[in-house]
Parts: sequence; structure tokens; C-alpha cells
Amino acid sequence: MSKCWTWLAVLACACLAMAVDETAELESQLPGSEGARRLELLLSLAEQRVTTDPQKSLDYAREAMAIARELADSVTERKALMQAGTACFYLARYEEALRHFTDSLVLARKAADEAAIALSLDRIGVIHGSLSDFARALEFFLEALEIRERIGDKKQIARSLNNIGVIYQRMADLDKSLEYFTRTLQIMEEANDSDGIGAALNNIGNIYDSLGNHNKALDYFERSLKLRQATGNRKGTALLLNNIGRIYSMQGDDRRALDTLFQALKIREEIQDNMGVSESYNNIGKVYLKLGENDEALIYYLKALRLKEQLKDRWNIAYTAREIGNLYLELKQPELALEYARRALQISREIESPRLQMDSHLLLSRIHRVRKDYGPALEHFEQYSVLNQEIYSTERQEKIAEIENRYESQKKEREIELLKKDREIQRLELERQKDIRNSLIVFFVLILGMAALFYNRYRLKIKANRQLAEANRKISEQNDALTDAYERLDRLARTDPLTGVSNRRDIMEYIHAETARVERRGLPFVLILMDIDNFKAVNDCFGHDGGDQILTSLARAMQESIRKQDLLGRWGGEEFLFFLPETRSAGGAVIAEKIRQMVEEFHVDRAGDEAISVTATFGVAEYDGSHALADVIKQADQALYLGKREGKNRVIVYS
Repeated sequence: MSKCWTWLAVLACACLAMAVDETAELESQLPGSEGARRLELLLSLAEQRVTTDPQKSLDYAREAMAIARELADSVTERKALMQAGTACFYLARYEEALRHFTDSLVLARKAADEAAIALSLDRIGVIHGSLSDFARALEFFLEALEIRERIGDKKQIARSLNNIGVIYQRMADLDKSLEYFTRTLQIMEEANDSDGIGAALNNIGNIYDSLGNHNKALDYFERSLKLRQATGNRKGTALLLNNIGRIYSMQGDDRRALDTLFQALKIREEIQDNMGVSESYNNIGKVYLKLGENDEALIYYLKALRLKEQLKDRWNIAYTAREIGNLYLELKQPELALEYARRALQISREIESPRLQMDSHLLLSRIHRVRKDYGPALEHFEQYSVLNQEIYSTERQEKIAEIENRYESQKKEREIELLKKDREIQRLELERQKDIRNSLIVFFVLILGMAALFYNRYRLKIKANRQLAEANRKISEQNDALTDAYERLDRLARTDPLTGVSNRRDIMEYIHAETARVERRGLPFVLILMDIDNFKAVNDCFGHDGGDQILTSLARAMQESIRKQDLLGRWGGEEFLFFLPETRSAGGAVIAEKIRQMVEEFHVDRAGDEAISVTATFGVAEYDGSHALADVIKQADQALYLGKREGKNRVIVYS
């Protein structure tokens, strides 16, 4: 047995060395590489570096994005955006991660790639959850789950179920949370996915921890830790060490708890998991508080709070503020305790977290009792009691037990079914071997007679295949030529021939398609109608060649100045229309003003002539589904007309 473990250890070290060698080999190929090959190397390196060096992963992903855009490869650009967003998430730069994932979602929707749409929605939901916007996170996770169930991808369905369970847990809806985690575990066990099983076991352990069943929670955490260590998942290993350390402390073994928590902290600092680092600070502070080492406890609590404020993690800000309030109460400083407790209650109400509200009310009740403010003390205790009853009612405990029993029953039924299948497979295998033995005798009798026949047919087939391959080659060439012709015709039909941007037909088809998304998800968009001021004077002074030159150059400059998800089209003559998805009027006005300033500073140099410069007027209107699209276009036109009347070269928002 000891030899077996020795070989397993050697194999694990060899695998790790191979992974390191592979990364080093890819990095050695980067110098001198270019084009599609460099793009492939950058994406592979970004993926391999994301957990060990997320900043390096982000650098690789950004370069990959730039190359993909140069090559007009939208599929690879989307993958690079996802990799960049993931690296930002590991670096706890959530706003930046959200921008990358949103840009990826826009590209996925344009390509109608449902799997990519679901993945982008999933990542966006994770970011909203990290920012404690649980309702928004749940909306994205449910939409991703709906798509994945339609596709039938079980592992991705499990990912969505797990994410939804986490959100319900943060919202203190423990029975729903356990139901989703249990469904996740069932799918992962069927798929024999060790890492997925480990994640599900950890989440179920958290539910039992919340219910006060620490022995059962520890059992789930230790099972999960073995799987995470076996798969080399350092982030998951640190998470499990952190959870196990908390349980040790709850069981009274505080010194062992500190050792385990500092192991988790070391890993999290090495992989730059700032969210995890803040959590470790918090838990270490809690153990020091139990040990009566209040100065050490306060140091780690304040470090945790500062880091969480940088990360804008409102749920954990409220949690840590409550812990600091508890500490100041222990230090007999009720005024400071009251300040932090009130902050915790305010944030927990804003993010609609019943569990945090309950704990904050209990702390405030204790603080007011110390201050001899018995009226507020009683009021907060009553609110604590109501929330406690809602979260930990007998009915909910029974429902959780029912969910667990149902899962165990289903697991046993699956095991019995698998045993029956194994026996049937063995019986069929014996029959199959018998049939094979009999068939071999007949086969060898026939084989010699058939050999000559097959040889002659083989010669004829080679000749026929050559003729068929030549015919297929000619047909393929003709099909390729037709496809290229159709694509060119479609581009010509959708592109303005002078400026190269979308024509009126193309941009209107795209806007009409986007109105359905506004009605489904309630995300508005903005239309900006722009008209070049005094364009007739440009034609009169410089000729139509000069006018065409300013239209072409200005269109190219405006196309480069707008966001990736925005769309520019020529509306007619010297008028252009901008489409800004998921934007409100205020944001549209800012973008329009940016473009207006760019136009004002823009000029076209002409050999031997003075440079051509122009200004433009902009009308901005918002579409939120309450008016017809035609009415919103008319509103933008009216705002544009008002801007012309007021002196031109300005931005007017329709009101």
C-alpha cells in the first residue's frame, strides 16, 4: 500500500512538472511569432497563467484581444475578452471584469452562439454576486440556466445550479440553496467530475455550518479538500482550509484553527486572491477575539474591512463591520460599537440580506442594553426574533431534511440500477465472446474466397474515387465562388458605399432586433442622430470631392471613437445615426458630447489647399419600450432640429 502512495506522489509531481514545462515551452515560442500563431499562444498562456499569475494572464489576454481585432476574428476576440475578465476577477478588479464579460456577451449575441451567451451571462452574474447585487446576479444566472437546459449541457447546467444556490445562500434562503447544491452534486457525481463534486460538497458543508451542524459541515469540507488537493486547485484548497479552520474554532480548538487559517491566507496571498485574503483576515481576527487577544483581533478585522471596501464587496463590508462592532462592545466602547453596528444594519438592508440584518439587530440590542437605552434594545431584539423565526423555523428545517433524504434515496436507487446494469453487461459479454468464437470459424472459411473479389473491387474503387475526387474538387470550387459572391453582395447591400459604415437598412434591422431584448430584459438603448453643420458650404467651397472626402474621413474617425458594442450608420446625406445598447439618455449625452468635440477638432488636409474642418449637431433620444421605435427616431430628429435652431455645434437630449 505504501508503494502505491509513493507512486501516486511521483505521478502528481511529474504532472505538475509537465504543466510548468508546457507553460515555459509556450512562452519560449512567443518571440518571433506573429499573426494567428501568436494569437493561439497568447490564449493558451492566458488560460494557464490565470490562477498562478493572474496579472500575467491579463497581459497575455489583452495582447490577444488586440491581435484578434486586427485579424477581424470575432470568435477569438470573444475568448480573449472572457480570459481577460477571468484574470480581472482573480485580481478582484470587478468593474473591469464586468466590462470584459459584457463586451463578450455582445459579441456572443451577434454570433447567436447560445453556449457562449450562457457563459458570458454566467460570468456577469458572478461579478454582480461579488458586488453583493444578488437580485441582479440571480437574473443573469437564471437566464444562463434556461439556455443551458435548452442546449442540454449537463456540466454547464450544474454550474448554473451551483451559482443560483450560492445566491440563495447569501440571501439566507437556506432550503432553496441546499436544493440547488444537491442537484449540482447529483449531476457532478453522474459525470464523475472530481473538481465539480468538490465544489458542491463545500457548498453543502456551508449550509450545515449555517444551521449549526458543525460536525456534518466538517465532514463535507474534509471530503471536498481531498478532491481539491488531488486536482491541484489552489484557490479551492485555500477556501476549504479556511472553512475547516472556522469549524475547528467553533469546536474550541482555536490554536489548530489559527494554524489552518494562516495556511489558507498564505495560499491566497500567493495567488493574489484579494477577496479570499480579506475573508482570511476576518476569520483570523475572530479566532484572536475568542482567545482574548483583542489587539491582534482588531488589527485583522480592520485590515479585512479596508480590503473589502477597496473590492466594493458590500455583503462582506456589512459582515466585517458587525464583527468590529462586537469587538468594540467586548472592549467596553459601546459608542464605537454602535457606529459599526448601524453601518452593518444599513448595508444589510440595502442588499436585502435577512441573515445579516438578524445578526445586526441582535448586536444593536446588546449595545443599547449596555447603554441603558432599553426602548431601542427591545425594538431591535423583537426584529431579531422575527428574522430568526423566518430563517430557522421548524418547517424549514424539516424541508431541508426532506431534501437531503430525497437525495440519499436517489443516490441509492442509482447505485442499485448501476449494479443491475453491471450484471447484465457481464452476461451479455459472455454471450458475445461465445458468438465471436463461432463467428471466427466461419470468418476464416470465407476470408480466402473473398480476398480475390475484394482485390478486384479495390482496383475499380481507386479509379472511381479519383474521378469522384476530381468532380468534387470542381464542384467545391464553384460553391466557394458562389458563396464569396453572395457574401460580397450581402456586404454591399448593408454597407454605405462611400463611407464604409452600415447603411440605413442595416442599422435599422439591427435596432429592430434589439427592441425585443429591451422588452424582455428592460435594458434601454439610445439613438443619436447627427448632422454635419453647413455641409452645403463645404461642397460649394471644396467641390463634391471635398465633401465626399470629409464624409469618408469623419465616418472612419467616428467609428474608431465609439465603444465596441455601439453601431454607426449613415442615415442619409451628411446625417449619421449612432446606436448605443444598454445605455440611458445621460450616458448617451456624454458619448455624443465626446464625439462632438472630436468632430470640432477634426480636419482633413488637402494638397495645395487649406484643410477642411466642420462641426456637427447631435440629437439624443432613449428607447425604453414605452414608445414606438419610429417615435424615438422622430424624437432624436426633433432634438437635432432644436440644436440647429439654437446655433448648431451642440448636443440636445430630447425631453
